[in-house]
Amino acid sequence: FLAIGVPIKYLVVLPFEFGQLDFLLPGMIISLENCVLLGLMMLGYSSVRAGKGWTLVLVGLLLVEGTVSFLRFTKTAILLTMVLPVLGRYLATGQLRTLILGGATIFGVYLLVSPLVGWCREAIEPVAKVKPVVDELGGDSKPRTTLRERWEVAHDALVAILTGNMEQQAPPQAGWTRLSYANAQTFAMASHDAGLPGDSLSAAPYVFVPRVLWQDKPLLTDVAKDFTELTVGHRQNHTGLGLFGEAYWNGGWFLVLVLSAFVGVLFAGLTRIAFTMLARVGWAFLPCAFLGIMLGVRIDGWFVSTYLGMPVMYFALLAMIVVFVMPWIPNPHEKFGHYR
Repeated sequence: FLAIGVPIKYLVVLPFEFGQLDFLLPGMIISLENCVLLGLMMLGYSSVRAGKGWTLVLVGLLLVEGTVSFLRFTKTAILLTMVLPVLGRYLATGQLRTLILGGATIFGVYLLVSPLVGWCREAIEPVAKVKPVVDELGGDSKPRTTLRERWEVAHDALVAILTGNMEQQAPPQAGWTRLSYANAQTFAMASHDAGLPGDSLSAAPYVFVPRVLWQDKPLLTDVAKDFTELTVGHRQNHTGLGLFGEAYWNGGWFLVLVLSAFVGVLFAGLTRIAFTMLARVGWAFLPCAFLGIMLGVRIDGWFVSTYLGMPVMYFALLAMIVVFVMPWIPNPHEKFGHYR
């Protein structure tokens, strides 16, 4: 996992994210950086089962990954970097206290980094607006900033919080607004009822064509910016609508039923595949299982990019595992950890 994930993440994905590459990366390539997280989980498992040497490797990689995740100014990356090793250690011990202690530590880190990340994202926005990245393919990729600029912002944030000069950048408890999509859904429903339905599902055919074959393929995630512009008049944020709101926006209650049934069958199918493959292949199938979990938590994702795009990547990964990995597994029926 690390042999695949580390080169892709540090030589391709991060340079792209930090504005050093001026071409769009296919989503399939970006998804492979998750192999680093799976490597952390395996290191967590090995740190319990195979001795202190693996613990040192785990701590070293955690320090690097934690620093990089913080410089990306995203709480999700920071938390996942901690969650996966805890899960690996739990698989090795089977003890509930491992989850409790790990969960308490992760919660404490979240309370610490949440104001820092919010401050950094607010501080980096003016820098990003000055030098947005506009690719030659007609895409509308998000503005990116260099690693040096991010270091400077992170340094300023740490100084501000240590000196007590960090100002509140957002209304108190603004995070609660991310738990309710009633405002966006109300706008979408009112638009449909007024005879102005959405067309976000029209991008569905683009999902099945790899970007390497169609380099000027539209960005599937631009629908979130389009909806932001439609509602508040700018394109600086990605607004989530949710499956039910988007379905009603495009086709009323009938489409709500159709898309809900589709997603239900999708989740049931991926769950069955995950249980079967984990039992037979073990660790080799973890990239697909992880991608399925990430699909399940995207409650604010748009249908085409989330519930069509991610399954395409899922089955592409599955095919690669079956063709290139399974023939090399000495005992394909070996279980992973305490899995049953």
